[in-house]
Amino acid sequence: MSEDDSLKNSKFILWAGHFVVTHTSKFWHIYRFKEGYDSVTKTVKMNIEHIISFPLEKKIVGLAASDNDFFLAFNNEGIRKYTHIYGYGISNTRFKEDETFFINSSRLGKLNINSISYGSAVEMRAIYATTGDDKIYRFSEADGTPDYIIMPTKVD
Repeated sequence: MSEDDSLKNSKFILWAGHFVVTHTSKFWHIYRFKEGYDSVTKTVKMNIEHIISFPLEKKIVGLAASDNDFFLAFNNEGIRKYTHIYGYGISNTRFKEDETFFINSSRLGKLNINSISYGSAVEMRAIYATTGDDKIYRFSEADGTPDYIIMPTKVD
């Protein structure tokens, strides 16, 4: 990362769980915040690790997070899931895009998502997405399968 594209020059845009989306003049950045123990000072400190970057033109409009995975919604593109690969410590964390999630979540066609959230519904973990219309779309957190569209209820 160049000096003018560092964390200190970032604008914090979205926050979910331990993950944050920032952007600078050139890139979107995803960071993870995690507590760690400093054995020298014998104190708990917050570690900040850079996870991934995207060109600024690839606009991120939503962030959701489960315990170790995070989900990004890109303008006019859909939802992508990034899964934590176990076996790496805080200083060497790896995330991999779950391509199956993107393929499955795209079954509804090209949705112009403007917000996403992580939650659970009747013993199922899910990603909820809005598109600016009156509907809320639900996707399986496990594989991105769209399983339910929540329609508005008219109250008389």
